[in-house]
Amino acid sequence: MKRHATLLACLLPLLAAPPRTQEAATATTSVTVKVEAKAGTFKLPAGEISLTDLIDRAAAFLDCNILVAAAEIAGAAPVRLQKAIETDRDGCLDLLSNLLYRNGLALTVLDEQLDIYEVILMTGQRGREIMMRAQWCAPEEALAAPRRKLPVTVAVPLQHINATIATNALRPFFASSGNNMAGLTLGNVGDSASMLLSGMQDQVAQAIQLLRACDVATGDSQANDPLFQRIQLLEARVAELERRLAAAAGKER
Repeated sequence: MKRHATLLACLLPLLAAPPRTQEAATATTSVTVKVEAKAGTFKLPAGEISLTDLIDRAAAFLDCNILVAAAEIAGAAPVRLQKAIETDRDGCLDLLSNLLYRNGLALTVLDEQLDIYEVILMTGQRGREIMMRAQWCAPEEALAAPRRKLPVTVAVPLQHINATIATNALRPFFASSGNNMAGLTLGNVGDSASMLLSGMQDQVAQAIQLLRACDVATGDSQANDPLFQRIQLLEARVAELERRLAAAAGKER
């Protein structure tokens, strides 16, 4: 009897304690998830990592699917980092696309709505599919990620320069070499006031910046130049002196 009484005395405090409710458990889980999402950082430690592991880590962080066939990355060299890398979501996409590009691979969008990407070998049999999957975007969207290597197509409006002339002038600066299927393509659709740019986003962003730097009104830029204003003033004074000399010569006659 004494043994039963002792056991009952030990169990009473446990029975008296209030059970943990489902709401409390759910609240704790929500706080944890919120903190992890807020501090979401893509991390790569120093050392060697295979492209397969890199793709899997990036896909898990970006919460997307990245398809890759073994034949596309066969023989690809692993990535060796001397220093650890930490970046955000945009930086993760930039880093992944650039590390794939250095191995002759292109990251393409297979299904934008379902967040499905695919890695394609640029010199392989499917290399032509890369630019066929170029995503339409506005010039500002391309400029927002100037280091990203994803195929995009952009229509750039022009105000002061002719699209045909600008296309011919820019083509030597962005000419593709070898069997690279991801070079920048420049063209127009018959309208002299707009250009079409199709290529990797970083090259498209560079072309847009160059176009905007050149697309200025020549008369307006000269009018705001102090040296041009002084020349105009001197020319006006010379014209006035010539007029007075001509008038004086007429009186002497």
